[in-house]
Amino acid sequence: MTQSYEITKELREETLSFLENYGDYRECLEILGNEEKKDFTEDEINKILNLLGTFRMGDVYHVVEKFRVGVTALKPQTDEQHESGKAE
Repeated sequence: MTQSYEITKELREETLSFLENYGDYRECLEILGNEEKKDFTEDEINKILNLLGTFRMGDVYHVVEKFRVGVTALKPQTDEQHESGKAE
């Protein structure tokens, strides 16, 4: 028979808040989950890699390793090009 436990509302909220904010977890999920986002800043990629680094390497190695070939530097755009949404 499996033992069941009750967790207080405060503990649930505090734990959820910690897990969402630790290593920018929530922000990383929002960045990756946005299907319309096509380019990522170096800071965003580093946040994602830092978060992946909190897991056991054996569990995430195959994902981290794919960043070597799955991330490509884009041609820098001027502020004017970025605002108009076009590249030269």
